Order: sequence, then C-alpha cells, then structure tokens
Amino acid sequence: MIETPPEGGTMVAGGPDSGDRVTRSPRRPRAFHWFARLTAVTGLLLAGTLAWASPWNWDAGLWWLAPVLMAAFLLVEHFGFEVDVDGVGWKVTFSEPPLLIGLLLMPFPLILAVHLLAGGVFLLLNKVRDRYAYNFGVRCVEVGVAYLTYSAAIGAHWPPVAAAALGAATVPVLSILFALLVLPLLGPGLPTGAALRLASRVILPGMLNAGVGGLLIVLATTVEDGLLLALPMLVGVMLCYYTYGTALRDHRDVRRLSQASRSVTAALDPTAHGERAMTEALERVRRHMSAHRVVLWPYGGDAEPRIAGAPLAAAALCREDELATAAGPRVRYVHTSDCPRTLCRSLRLREATECLLVELRVPGGPLGVLEVHDRESRWRGFGPADEQALTTLASALGNAIANARMITHLRHNAYYDPLTGLRNRDGLRAAVSVATGTTVLRVEVDAATTATALSPKWGAALLCSAAERLTDLLPTATVATIERGKFVAVVPPPDPDTGGTGSGEPEPFAGVPGRAEDAEELAEYVQRALAEPYTLGSVAVQAGTVVGVATAGAGDEGEAGTDEAGPLGARLPGIDDLVHHAGMAIGVARSVDRPVHVYRPSMGVEARRQLEFTSQIREAIADGQIHVHYQPKISLSSGQVLGAEALVRWQHPHYGALRPDVFIPALERTGRIGALTEHVLEQGLRTIAGWLEQQVRMSVAVNLSARSLADSGFPELVGSALREHGVPPELLTFELTESAVMEDRDRALPIVQRLHDLGVRISIDDFGTGYSSLAYLRDLPVDEVKIDRGCIAEFAGSPGDSGLVRTVLALGHTLGLVVVAEGVEDPQTRDALISLECDIVQGYLYSRPLPLDAFGEWLTSRTRLTGPATGAYRVPVVTPG
Repeated sequence: MIETPPEGGTMVAGGPDSGDRVTRSPRRPRAFHWFARLTAVTGLLLAGTLAWASPWNWDAGLWWLAPVLMAAFLLVEHFGFEVDVDGVGWKVTFSEPPLLIGLLLMPFPLILAVHLLAGGVFLLLNKVRDRYAYNFGVRCVEVGVAYLTYSAAIGAHWPPVAAAALGAATVPVLSILFALLVLPLLGPGLPTGAALRLASRVILPGMLNAGVGGLLIVLATTVEDGLLLALPMLVGVMLCYYTYGTALRDHRDVRRLSQASRSVTAALDPTAHGERAMTEALERVRRHMSAHRVVLWPYGGDAEPRIAGAPLAAAALCREDELATAAGPRVRYVHTSDCPRTLCRSLRLREATECLLVELRVPGGPLGVLEVHDRESRWRGFGPADEQALTTLASALGNAIANARMITHLRHNAYYDPLTGLRNRDGLRAAVSVATGTTVLRVEVDAATTATALSPKWGAALLCSAAERLTDLLPTATVATIERGKFVAVVPPPDPDTGGTGSGEPEPFAGVPGRAEDAEELAEYVQRALAEPYTLGSVAVQAGTVVGVATAGAGDEGEAGTDEAGPLGARLPGIDDLVHHAGMAIGVARSVDRPVHVYRPSMGVEARRQLEFTSQIREAIADGQIHVHYQPKISLSSGQVLGAEALVRWQHPHYGALRPDVFIPALERTGRIGALTEHVLEQGLRTIAGWLEQQVRMSVAVNLSARSLADSGFPELVGSALREHGVPPELLTFELTESAVMEDRDRALPIVQRLHDLGVRISIDDFGTGYSSLAYLRDLPVDEVKIDRGCIAEFAGSPGDSGLVRTVLALGHTLGLVVVAEGVEDPQTRDALISLECDIVQGYLYSRPLPLDAFGEWLTSRTRLTGPATGAYRVPVVTPG
C-alpha cells in the first residue's frame, strides 16, 4: 500500500506477500496507470503460463490446508512492524512461512488462488476499492517467481524445505523492487542511498522470515511431537513481531508528531509573512492529521477564520454556531452518528461527518478554536491517537501563534512610537531611502510641556493631535516621532514625469498653495497649520511650533552614511544627516526668533566648529588659551573704580581671538560651561587677592550660566575657593541673566539663595529684556541690577526719551538695589545718567575689556590712590577732560 504520510512523503506499507501495494495516492499521473496495466498483464501471463505448465500433484485429503493458509495470510498482516526511511515506510510481516508451506504442499494454481483471495479479502476489509490491476499483477508476479525459484532449486537437487525457503525469500525482493519503481511515478521518489537503506530493511527481515519458517517446518516434520514445539515458537515469533512493531509504531508516531510540531512552529517563524505563514501552519496540521479540512476560528474582533484544505461553504462561516462554541481545553470528538442535533446541523453546514475541536490556550488566555474535519482514510476515522496528536499540535500551534504575536508586538514597539503610533527614529531609518529632492521637515511643538504640566493626559492628547494633523497635512510623506514633541516628515521628491510625488499622486499636499514645490513655503504652511489652537477638554491651547527644513541635493557636501549618489556623482546625505540638518535649522530659527528656517551648508561648517569648541575647551584651559579680561565699573557719585567685570576671551590656535558669544552658547548647550566658569572664578579670585596684597580693594563680577544654577554643588565650590584665596565674599559678584534663573526657577532660586548666604553679591544682568517684574525682583536675593546695553544705546541716541531707563532706576532704588548701566560710550550719556542718579557705569568711555596686565597699567595711568594709611584702598578714576 502506498499512501501520503503526514509531511508529504510517501508510505509504502505491506508485507512481502501483501497484495495491497497501492491503495491511494495524492496524485494520479497517467504514467502510473500504464505501469499498473503493464504489471497486471505481465503477472497474468506469468501466472497463466505456470498454471498451465505446472503438474497438479496434490493429496485431496489436504483440502483443509487452503483455508488455513488463507487465514494465516490474513493473520500475519495484523502482526507486523513498519520501518521508515526518509518519509517512506514499509510494513514487514511474517508472511513467508505460510507461502513456504504452500510451495511444499500445494500445486501452483492453488497457491496462486489462495494468495489472490487473501489479498482481495484484505482489500475489502480495509475498504480499499481501487488499484486492483496493480495489486493483482504484483501478487501474480510474486507467487510466480517464488514458484519458479522453488522449482529451479528442486531441479538442482536442493532439499525441498530449503528450496521452498529460497522461493519465499524472493517475494520481499520483488515487492521492494516494484515499490521503488512505482514511487517516482507517484511522487519525487527516493535518493539512491535512501532506496538502498529501505531495501535492506525490507529484504533482510524477509529472508530471516523465510529461514525461520523453514526451520519450524523441519522441526515439525522431523522431530517427534515437533509440531507441538513449532506452533508455540511460531506464535512467539509473531508476538515478538507484534510487540516490536507496536514499539516501532509508537516511536514513529512520537517522532512524526515532534516533527509536525516543529514544522508548525517553523511555519509561524516571525520572519514569515503573516497570512501565508498561518495558512502553511494549518496545512501542516491538516497533513499530519490526514484531515479533509482544518479551520482556525480566532477570538477577538471580526477576524476571519483561517482554513487549510477544502473551503468552507458561506453558510458555515458563522463563529456563533454551536460547534464553534463547543470547544474546550481538551480535544472533543464529534460525529454525526452520535452528537446532539445542533452540533449535527453545524457539521452538515461544514459538509463534514466527524470533527475534532479544541481551544488553543496559552498563558495569556485562549486564542481561538481549532477544528479538524473528516480523516482522509478508507480504513478508519479519528481515534484516541488522533486526539492525543491534536492536543500536542494545538499546544505547538498556540505557542507558535503567541510567540509570533509577541515578536510582532516587540518589532512594532521597536519601530513605532507608543504614544502617537507614528514611526520612531529606527522606524524612519527602515522606511525611508533618500533621493535627490527628498525634503525633511523637522517640527517641534513647544506647547506640549505646558500642557503636560497642566495634565499628563492633556500633554499626550496635544501630541497625538499634532501627529494626526501633520499626517493629514502631508499624506504622501513618511511621518515619524523622534522625541517627545518633535516630529519628522520626509517628503518624497516630485516625479519628473507627472509633476507629483514619487508615489504617483498628481497633487502631493492637499490644501498647499499651488503645488508647494518650494520647501520653505511648504514648511511655512505646515507651521501655520500646526500652530492653530488645540482643543483639550474645554481649553484651547496655542502651540508654538518651529519647523526646520533640509533638502537632499540642495548644496549638500559629501558626508558619510549617505544613501546614494546625487548630481554629478556627489554623495547625498543619509536620513540621519537630513534630520540633523533640519534640527540645526531649528536651532537657527529659535536664535533669530523665526518659526521656519531652511538648512544651508554653511550651518554645517559652523556646527562642526561649535563641536570643536566643546571638545577642546578643557585642553584650551590647560594650554593657557583662555584669557580673562577686565572692564572697570565706575561709581558716578564718587568717581571711584569699584571693581571690574571678568570677561573671557579664547585665543584659538586656528581661529584666532574668539569673543564669548562665538563659543559660550555651544558650551552651554553641551554642558561644558562648568569648566570655563570654574576657570574664570579661579582667575577672578586670584586677581582680587592680588589687589588686596597691593592694598587695593576692588570687586570682580563673574557671569554665571543656567548650568551653574542647576548645580547643587556649586555654592560649596564657591565657598571653598573664597576660603582658599582669602577673599572677602562681598568682593565677589555673580551676574545672572533673568532667563538663566527662569529656565528652571525651582532649582535656580535655592542655589542663588545659598550663594547670597555666603555673602556673595548677586547682580541681574541685561535687566529689562526678560521676565522683569516687581515680584521677580522681590523673590530673588538681588543686590544690584544692570540695565541692558541695548536700552542704554537707545537712551544715548535720544537722551530726552529716558522713560525706560528712568523707570528701571526708580524701580531699583525703590527696592534698595544698586543700578549699573553698561555700554556707556560717550560723556553725554554719562552726564544724563548722573542726572538720573544712576549708581555705577561701565563702558568704552572708560575702558575696553583689558587683560590683567593691561588693566593694571590702565589703573596706574588713569587713576590715583586715595584712602587711609592702612587697609585696602579704593581707586578714584582720573576721567579724561
């Protein structure tokens, strides 16, 4: 018998005398039919010739031998074992002894008749109703060749038993030969090595059976009471065959079930396509179960059932019917002959007679119901072994589905932002390739932090609304979230043929004025749309939005990590480069207070220079490239030099003299400003100590950044430095900008208070440009305020229009603060400030910022000493005529 095993191989079952060589095949090629007919004709001619030519020498008293041998042939088919090689199995039975007895005691026509009749009964008992031609021909050839071999051995004067054993031994040889010939006609066949292994595992047991049968006959005929000895031995051998066969079958079933489980799991490998993978997994379950159909009803939502095998009728596609809801954690068998009427109706709708159903369960909960319909076998329906197999396969399938879903979920989380549902930075890299003309818009929504402070839900809702709005604005773009409140939209280049985007849409951006080919115009359109108020509950939140633009091929320099070649072979920037360029454009936009800015290659040069500054600052301090210059602060009432402001300069080996506004912003952004602040503080305290040694009492003002005001250890550092240099704390002034304090008010105010508690003076720099208010000055431990040089410049241009300066002076004096005016460059401005009772001034009228040595020379040449004979002296200024 040849049938299809669970994983698509071919099983050849049958003993060396078994006539049921082929019962069914998944394919019926025409070549096999011709081969079957040729086999039948050959067998008929051989058997007919031998029946006509062979003598009829038989003792009529042995008539009972014919039915006994037929019963023996049928019995030994039940006691056998199967061997497998590369998916091809063969059933080895103890059929040689009955054939051996027939050769010894019966004429050829009777042997042939018994053999054919036994084979026919076997086919009928197993409901095999086709392949008669092939089975008839093979049996005729086997018996004919066995008889010819036996006759030839007798003619060669072999002992009869030995001759009969030799004849019976030819049957397994012929049987496996026919099988190896027919396998290529039904399928791919076997490789040579596998064919030889299968032949050896079939022929050797067959020869052993023939030898054992001969020995038992000799024992029964030559030894007194030998039959009594031979029969128990025969029964024992058959029981051994049966036991060994059962063990082999169990081992084979376990192996096949394990292979099927691994196969089902492999089909749902996370790298495979979802729908195709699920269909393939169910098909492997169907093949292993030899079922007509397998259906998976997933739980949850409106998921459609997955089907392997014969399709389901439309009427059966109802997940609420009784059969679909009758499954549990244990396999249940349902048959139309003994099931409730409602389940029978469901089976009839499925055009099925029997069904195994089980719920797929995993630790996270049930996934669905698996139905297996109608076993494709003429021998039997589903049995306990099939229920056990389905239990294992359902467990493997459920775990594979759960693992695949988990991997899919993890992969989604790796490439998508959980809040907005947009791609994240990694997802953007995976989805986008850069071509000439690809435009990146980097969008930063500033209101998200404020909304989150009001309510975390509001902040999340605002970001989701912004993401949805941006996606709707740019339907052909790839939109991603790279950080909280920061989005990137990658717009494909226009199609040169259609004038639209590369996606083939004629108009890329709905609602954009014209076709919005200009990237800056597009960015302005997006910025205006995203800056519209967002309704959060009953509150409308205005979102400040800044957009940076970068376009591939728009003057890009060649950079590492590029995607493809641009015009004239120039290398295009990669997506990370474009996102970075757009971020640089946003930085410029913020610095010039514009909502939109377009990246220019010169920004990249400046950015690289800023990177050099941040990476070289410590080395520059150690090498003496950082210098501190001093600009005097003059009392208008007494004309004295009260102190100086310490201003930093960098003498760079490649860029020359650098002003603070060139490198300090980069140091503040990267957190490297602390090293510079400590250096200036150290130099300032050393300068004060030097003046004190010269009996000159002057203060030094040092500028502090927002980073220093966020460092809880900074006050301890200042106190330690003051003690180390022996400087009275009132001679040290820290100048703070309003924006630095308000950047993180809750952290900065305690730091400022601790500095003030040390005795250090606190000055508000650039007063009048930021958050100035009475409440602000009242909360801060401030000693002085400095009027911004911009206000002084306007005041100098129109001294009569002194309202702002007068207001600041009045406010400061009312609060008991010293007021300093910086940027005084002419006597008229000085005189006007004197009339307004300003306390202190500094500016180019008196001196530019000077190195310490030059500042000492200035003091010597422009001032004179006054004061008591002992103690520190103040230095009145000698003002130019």
